[in-house]
Amino acid sequence: MSTATRRATSRKAMRVATVFTGAAATAVAFAPTALAAPGHAQAQGHTALVNGKTRAVSPENTGSIRSKGCGASDVHWLHIEYGSLFRSKLCKAFGFKGVFNDSQSMFAQCGGNNFGNIFYSGGRDVGFGPGNTYRSFKPRKLISAVSIYFWSGTDKCAWPR
Repeated sequence: MSTATRRATSRKAMRVATVFTGAAATAVAFAPTALAAPGHAQAQGHTALVNGKTRAVSPENTGSIRSKGCGASDVHWLHIEYGSLFRSKLCKAFGFKGVFNDSQSMFAQCGGNNFGNIFYSGGRDVGFGPGNTYRSFKPRKLISAVSIYFWSGTDKCAWPR
């Protein structure tokens, strides 16, 4: 290879490296501004909703999932309907993101504005996405864990249904 060819190749490599470094620096500089945008992290039944294109971030950096009984404050959360010896219709709501180990005999599910998986006996899973209607499972599934990857949009699950 001639000296002129090596010099031209070297210049091109430096140009590409400079462009790449500049793009990375810009992304790092503007990341805090993007995360501070109104409605970015407050999607799951909180004060603001995320638009359909924004990937939501949990208000906690730990990404811990939360669970509670279904009610008016968690309409955007994943709802799992189950029964007990004493009541035939109970509901558990899951919000934010992460994995929650649970043991329930699920017979219906509503995604709210969440994306994830429900793991059940035998190591199998069923995926879910946003929605506002309850999907029935017959026979019931004995769930072992719930996983939420992220949430987006404004879908709501009504309870009681």
